[in-house]
Amino acid sequence: MKKTSFFLLLSMLFFLHWAQGQVSNSVVYDFRDGTIISNQQSTDAKLTLGGNYSYHGAQYGLAMKVDGTISISLDGSSTIRFLGSNYSGLNVKGTATIDGDLGIQVAKVANDLTDTFDFVYSGPAATITFATLAGTGNDLYLPSIEVIPAQLGKDFTTAEANVIYNFDLRDNSIYASGSGNHVESGLIVIDSGNSNALSLNGSQHGITFKDGNTITLQVAGNSKIRVATDQYSSGAISATSTTGVFDIASQNNIGTTYSDGVQTWVDFLYVGTEGTIVLEHVDGGTAYLPYIQIAPVPYEVSLSSYVQKSGIVSLGGVDITLTSGLTPADNAMITVSEGIVISESKNSGKVAINLEGANLSTITPVVSGDIASAVINENELKITFVNESTDPKTFTIILHDNGVLSNVVSYDFRDGTIISAGQSIDNKLLLGGNYSHHGTQYGLSMKVNGTISLDVDGSSTIRFLGSKYSGLDVKGTASSDGDLGIQVSKVVNDLSDTFDIIYSGPATTLTFTTVAGSGNDLYLPLIQVIPSQSGVAYASAEINIPYYYDFRDNTIVPSGAPGNVIIEKGLIKIESGPSNAYAYHGTQHGVTLKDGNIITLQVSGNSKIRIASDQYSGGTINLSSTTGAFDTSSQSNNTGTTYSDMNPTYIDFTYIGEEGTVMITNTGGTSYLPLIEVLPIVYEMSLTPWKKRTGTITINGSQIDFASGTEASETAMVNINNGTVFSSTNTEASIEIDLGGADLSSFTPIVSGDIISTSIDGNILTINFTDDGNDPKSYIFNISDSGTIVDATPGETYIYSFADGSEMPQTSYTSLRYNTFKTSDGIVTMNSNTAEESGQFGFHDATHGGVFFPGNSFDIIVAGNATVTFIVDQYGSATDAILEFKDINGNVIGNIPAQNITEAIDGVPMNFSYTGGAGKITATILSEEYPSAEIYLHGMSLENAATIETSNGKIDVWDFGAEQLDSQLYNNKLDEDKINAWYSASIQVGSSASSNTLPSWSEGILSWVGGTNDRLRTNNTNLTRYDENLSSVEGYNGRIYVNGAGAIGRYMSLTLSEDDEVSIAMSTQNGNGSIHFTYVADPEVQDDVVSVKTNSEISIVKFVAKNAGSYRIYDSVDKPSYFRIERNDAVYKTLTGNVDISQADGISNNYGITFTNEAGKTWSVFPSNGVYSINLPQGYNYNLSLKDANGYVISTSNSILLEEVTGSLDINIERVELYTVSGSITGLGSNISNAVITYTTDTHANKIFVPEIVIDVENSTYTVQLEPNTEYTISAKGVNDYEILANTITIGAANESTDIDFSKKMLYDVIINAPGLSATQLSKLELTFSNLNELGYEYHFTDVTNIALRDGVYTIDYSGLDEYPITLVLTSNTTILGKDVSKDLEFSPVTNWSFDDKEILNTDTHYKGLVLSGIKNEKAKGHIIGSNESSIEVPLSPGQKMIVTYYYAAEFTINGGETIITSSGSTSSMEFVEYVYEGNTAGTVTILCSGSSSSYLTNIEVKPVVAFNSLITVGIGKDYETINEALNTIAEMNRPNNERVTVMIDPGNYEEMVVINNPNITFKNASATPSIDLLNKGVDIDANAVRITSYYGTGYNYYSQDTNNKWSAKALEVNTENGYQLYENKSGTTNASYWCATMVILSDGFIADNIIIENSFNQYISKKESEDIVLTTNASPSGGERPKTYGDTSVQNRDLGYVERAAAIGVVGDKTILNNCRIVGRQDSFYGQHNSRIVVYKGAIMGAVDYLFGGMVAVFYQSDLVLNTSDASSDVAYITAAQHSGGRGYLMYECNIRSAEPGIETASINYGKPGYFGRPWAATTSEVVFYNTKIASSQNPLYNGQSMIFKEGWNNTLGGESQFMYEYGTIEEASGVNNLATRASWSTVLTTPVLEDNTEITPFSFTKGNDGWDPINQLDFLSIESLTNKENSVDVKAYNDRVYISHVNSKTKIKVYSITGVLIKSLSTMIDTEFNLQKGFYIIVLENVEGKKITKILMN
Repeated sequence: MKKTSFFLLLSMLFFLHWAQGQVSNSVVYDFRDGTIISNQQSTDAKLTLGGNYSYHGAQYGLAMKVDGTISISLDGSSTIRFLGSNYSGLNVKGTATIDGDLGIQVAKVANDLTDTFDFVYSGPAATITFATLAGTGNDLYLPSIEVIPAQLGKDFTTAEANVIYNFDLRDNSIYASGSGNHVESGLIVIDSGNSNALSLNGSQHGITFKDGNTITLQVAGNSKIRVATDQYSSGAISATSTTGVFDIASQNNIGTTYSDGVQTWVDFLYVGTEGTIVLEHVDGGTAYLPYIQIAPVPYEVSLSSYVQKSGIVSLGGVDITLTSGLTPADNAMITVSEGIVISESKNSGKVAINLEGANLSTITPVVSGDIASAVINENELKITFVNESTDPKTFTIILHDNGVLSNVVSYDFRDGTIISAGQSIDNKLLLGGNYSHHGTQYGLSMKVNGTISLDVDGSSTIRFLGSKYSGLDVKGTASSDGDLGIQVSKVVNDLSDTFDIIYSGPATTLTFTTVAGSGNDLYLPLIQVIPSQSGVAYASAEINIPYYYDFRDNTIVPSGAPGNVIIEKGLIKIESGPSNAYAYHGTQHGVTLKDGNIITLQVSGNSKIRIASDQYSGGTINLSSTTGAFDTSSQSNNTGTTYSDMNPTYIDFTYIGEEGTVMITNTGGTSYLPLIEVLPIVYEMSLTPWKKRTGTITINGSQIDFASGTEASETAMVNINNGTVFSSTNTEASIEIDLGGADLSSFTPIVSGDIISTSIDGNILTINFTDDGNDPKSYIFNISDSGTIVDATPGETYIYSFADGSEMPQTSYTSLRYNTFKTSDGIVTMNSNTAEESGQFGFHDATHGGVFFPGNSFDIIVAGNATVTFIVDQYGSATDAILEFKDINGNVIGNIPAQNITEAIDGVPMNFSYTGGAGKITATILSEEYPSAEIYLHGMSLENAATIETSNGKIDVWDFGAEQLDSQLYNNKLDEDKINAWYSASIQVGSSASSNTLPSWSEGILSWVGGTNDRLRTNNTNLTRYDENLSSVEGYNGRIYVNGAGAIGRYMSLTLSEDDEVSIAMSTQNGNGSIHFTYVADPEVQDDVVSVKTNSEISIVKFVAKNAGSYRIYDSVDKPSYFRIERNDAVYKTLTGNVDISQADGISNNYGITFTNEAGKTWSVFPSNGVYSINLPQGYNYNLSLKDANGYVISTSNSILLEEVTGSLDINIERVELYTVSGSITGLGSNISNAVITYTTDTHANKIFVPEIVIDVENSTYTVQLEPNTEYTISAKGVNDYEILANTITIGAANESTDIDFSKKMLYDVIINAPGLSATQLSKLELTFSNLNELGYEYHFTDVTNIALRDGVYTIDYSGLDEYPITLVLTSNTTILGKDVSKDLEFSPVTNWSFDDKEILNTDTHYKGLVLSGIKNEKAKGHIIGSNESSIEVPLSPGQKMIVTYYYAAEFTINGGETIITSSGSTSSMEFVEYVYEGNTAGTVTILCSGSSSSYLTNIEVKPVVAFNSLITVGIGKDYETINEALNTIAEMNRPNNERVTVMIDPGNYEEMVVINNPNITFKNASATPSIDLLNKGVDIDANAVRITSYYGTGYNYYSQDTNNKWSAKALEVNTENGYQLYENKSGTTNASYWCATMVILSDGFIADNIIIENSFNQYISKKESEDIVLTTNASPSGGERPKTYGDTSVQNRDLGYVERAAAIGVVGDKTILNNCRIVGRQDSFYGQHNSRIVVYKGAIMGAVDYLFGGMVAVFYQSDLVLNTSDASSDVAYITAAQHSGGRGYLMYECNIRSAEPGIETASINYGKPGYFGRPWAATTSEVVFYNTKIASSQNPLYNGQSMIFKEGWNNTLGGESQFMYEYGTIEEASGVNNLATRASWSTVLTTPVLEDNTEITPFSFTKGNDGWDPINQLDFLSIESLTNKENSVDVKAYNDRVYISHVNSKTKIKVYSITGVLIKSLSTMIDTEFNLQKGFYIIVLENVEGKKITKILMN
């Protein structure tokens, strides 16, 4: 038995023995029956065999030769126990994917088939591989393997040899809160000792461990004692034992806090006999112990003797002296003769020495002392000590050369290479504008407005080598124009002096622009990019170089540093001071800085000192210097967020002074410093001195004493002799004094001291100080009047945000807390109710809002009946926290939750409905279990019920376009003035802008409570609005658009009288609306829900208020649009009549008649003297019934439609002869409580009386009254699993007794066949059968071999298999019809996880084979959410890669690699990262979330890694028959640099929906003579054409549509079998539909060449559509059901009502090229997302309504814009519907506008009618440019000879107007027509080819972006028209991988280009030649005296 790492080898025998206990959950793999061997794997698929093996009979099982393998997947730490054989001769080596080498064991045992040998693995889930190695023989015989998972040590009394024991100290199972100071639990004893008590510190950190505390563990022998790490631990842990020894006597456990997903430990190796070990805390402080593990060592080991060693390594004249630690636990000590020691640890270190930039590989180290050798590998110095029989053996030193600046990148323009290419070789530098090469001395010459774009990886100095001849200045820009300043480029010393520009921040692109200066040119030989340098590596600060100090990586302050010694490294010095130690505080927070701690930094001059922020900092950071001054000398670095590399947040101090030092100290609480950056200031700068100001202000007898801080960041002191100070900061204060109800402006303040004057604006008082050149110069007071009695206004809604600074200033509660705070309107007063600062509330951050504590209260002034809403938070610990409400008398009137922790949904409104008079109510936060916990509240609102005015009989109407309806019928509640008054006075009335978002408002009894991004959209240009987009709705002028799906906190609020009728004209964005009408006081009383399925048409939704009070209207699913709301009084009608009771002998005098409407509301009347009279709302149907009159019936009509003309209704009541039937109810058992039993008669019996049964549930009996001689049928509901066999009864004229006997319905067996599951999986499979037609009847089976169901149709769901990466494929329903059935279940492997098929809770541990920790999902949005330290483990195998898709916000690592981060804030812009699995056996890869924000992952996919192939083919008999098969292969290719793949597609029709989600893919028509022509009315294509087409369109559902909105054969099969489709087709961008686009391009760099891309929905019935089942919906166009015949073109005709939105293409990615393609559609044909750059080069784009739409930046170059309208008179084309919010838009460059060809491209009889250039979708900001456009003459009979564009050119009916609708150089081919003078007044006709922002109209102006993309020149070069002089005699042929050039008669230049225009090869020849080319498509250019010849070749 051998172990080669960490342990010395000994030859002593290690005896195994069995413990007394019984291990649990072990799994035995028995090879003796041959099953595993024949299947090559175990039934649970966790064990697999490899290599040369065979079955060796029922005694010895597995026989294996050398190099055989056994792979076993483990769920975590485990012992793997092999039953051995005396005849085995091989050895076994164990290897884990996570933890490496497990050692080698000899397989031969002494006692055959009895003895075992073990391997022990400690770690997370992993795959272990055991390989057979050469030994004493040739075979391994293995009867069985047992996997024993780690056991819970608390459950055992004796430790068994080689079994792992875990001790989880986090979960209360061993030490619970309150357990005292001594706990014994199995193998562990925890004792406090004599000094420090034990305690539990939560579910993350486990128990506290202080000096004297001990933990005693039983061990079975040699073991590794693994103590989990914790980032907050301090002190040390010692290990002792009387039965053995340790490799390390003591160490700390400081490190990343342990979690189950990321297991981090410190280890003690125990070598000894069975016995006990003791862990004790020493050296002060507190350690936290989350977890302990005993991992036995199954080898013969002893401890190496450790000898301290020392020696010297000499490098380039610098001596490095190394001395190892005194003990193995001690760090080494390093000194250098010159230079800096950066870090020292046990076995490695880092030094900075001056090597003068030498190549390290050329330096030969010289060694002495105990050092045997030293080798340099890159920047690592590998040291080997002498005497390898003792430790330590090796040591590594990282070398940093501080003789030069590190990682400097130079861009030298002098050789002209960069200039000729326009960019650098690394593509990080791009040139733009007018520039040229100015020789080898001066390099780049640039004119004004030239640009240099430069990618930097982070903070950097950009150093320009200058020239004295330069005359332009250089402006630097990072994120806003000129924010890096302007530098003069002219220098004194030519080609010697430099000028610098400095950037601080994350990776970005910088732009340097030449601007006017003293001359006309910039000469630039060289640019250097100098990244920020490590300040610890340099001895002096160089001018204009940024330096950083990263405290997070242990380098500056090591983990476990004592904290009381001086650390001095490079430019930084850290001192503890006299009182508090500093300390390392983890990889996120860096170091602690406490009172007295001092950090000193060297600076080279004027600098910005940037201190990274930390949300947990509690102190104030102070800066001082003897060599300069600061703009502010102190401030907190708690900005509410914690710094991260991808989200760097700082506080800044500006230092102005000479070269010297700055000192950083801390006062108050502890501050945390993740990082400091010193950023030199390269410009002249001075500071305004700060002077403390004092004085008084007296207003109406109240004296305000004021004293500013002693420096700018210090809070001012404000005191009032008679009033309240709510808050004060360094710049403003909020106070309340008595103004007696007068305006503040009516007073003249009296001032004294430094205050010289005041000014008043509303309630703002500004005081001004003496102007002596010092700051501050003024201070602001926000003053409220305590003398004013504040009343809430009925009908007014008050909204308060605690997150955005609109109420509480955004100053962190760590530095500003409130005792009292009053809202600016005086309505709400918040009180802390405590003098203890720890319980006072304040601002937390912009995410959580305010932080409050139990005991804080809110005094709320209400106008009467009101609804109070608090927006609560999901975070915190106080799960029981409530807001308790009391009235003014202190009576408790109700409560609501103050948090939503359990549901874990953030920002949820909690509503309290108050009923009572005007006055004050109080809401107090209460929490019994967590009396000091933080409670986060985002904000609150108060809705006061409006005063209901006496009705004038008219209808109240709120029209959101301000349309004034007939005043004889309506009360118009809104007009233009009222709507415009909603907006801030700073917004121009009537303006249209994306910044004009809709505020909350109240108008009478209607209020709107919304979000920050809702919109008023109206074509009434007198209204202030967002835009004019009405979503194609006609008949209305405006709408309120709610920009949040399912936003229940955004609602209309109405105060209504009982029976008021409400009518809403509305639509929903995606046709999925679920509109609620909710009674706020009690939603259980009324919460009516109506589905709204329209999105471009109006739905009229009606509700009736059952009660008087407040109601809310909102959409719980979709984004609603409200166009008009009406409220109408109920019109009451008096209904009277006679009641004839002559046939109702004995009826009670108290009987009544009840009228019930369709909504279930009832009215009752009690007749008197034979008549009744009742008032009822007219216009409704009512059903009549009797009250308190059992045995009597209404014999006349029992229903009535009450209309205006209805006057009376006579009623006859008859007595019914009844007898009582009673008895028992049997057979139901406890289910009797669910039974609803009814008695019914045959309809022909004409019986009015309806029996009502009375059931005594407790006694299982019943009574019912029945008429005699009448047959009744007995039926039951609620107990559908039972039936009544004897279900009829007829009684005589007497009471009877009879039982109702229930029997269980017959069950039939369901045989499950699941061939894809192993036996283990089948045993874990659980199935749920849900009765499709009987809601609530579900049957769950845990044993799938024993399923029986009654008759019915059942859907199937499964569970129990989430630990396996498998899923049930789409499965049809199971139908039981009187006999047994069998059901086949197909399970397929899961390699794609989309997270949209089931709810995932953050307590779930598995999901379809993924291992989860702290992960949850939002099913409807299809993403998972991870917080800090949440993890996902993904199973992968060798040869696979993982693709992770994420969006919006994310921060995570993959297997500990580089942090992946986004903060895009966009849910439509997907980002991807690939990870190639590097393991040799199957295992898992861990995705670990980090950071303070949530991470959103939308998809994880595992694919095989396929070798890169630059060209693949599609077609019959080609590489792939379908395009999607080719795309799947491309997704699997190993393309580390996203190398381009070209797909050669054979001509033909490809009816597929295609998603391009991998970059750099080209689709190319493989025909030698490609065509894009349509034939036969657009149904067919040319023989040389490639058409990609599909047929989905808006308004229909499809049986073939899968849940990804794409076509699926399986969906069609299953849905056809079931007879229905549950999935609803999505339009818009939802579910990546992009208006049902045939082709969706998600990735960058897609190219299509000679391809037709079509959506046939509006063209013809395709073959697949003819085979599909297409369903109409509420949103279907007027044509209704679609034709079914293949080739039917009637769908083109708009008059027939079929035409709807159906896109051919949707582009989300960047840099898309469509080269000579045809796009075919009609309405919404071509969509491009905002900022997606697209070039359409030639070809044809066919469409009609809004057919080019979206926010894309697109160039349509010399293309045909084909108006594809039908003969219908209403069918008009709008070419564009642009939706830009800024930036560039569409450029139609030299395009042709024409009609589709009748009979060829369209089924129309006539040529198309004229149309419009377009209509803006987004008003004001959209841009479309038509440049040199040729407009054909119309050949339509109605418009013959007119231009194909109407004379107005543009239309504004979609979103409104935009002045950026441009036209230049239009050529109208219609004879004598020139319509330029009649264009829409708001459009722009240009007379020069320059846009209004001075941009020249060129394709490059639109395509260039930030990277200079310019594909047009390449496309021109590759264009067929450019293949000139084909008569050139030189011939080109290709065969296999060779190109042959022949008939060369003169010197010929040969250039080979890729299909994208990249030069591949260049050569010249005088003779015939040949050369190799790889597989692909190429352009070969030949040029000689005969001219130029261009040839395309395909290499196969």
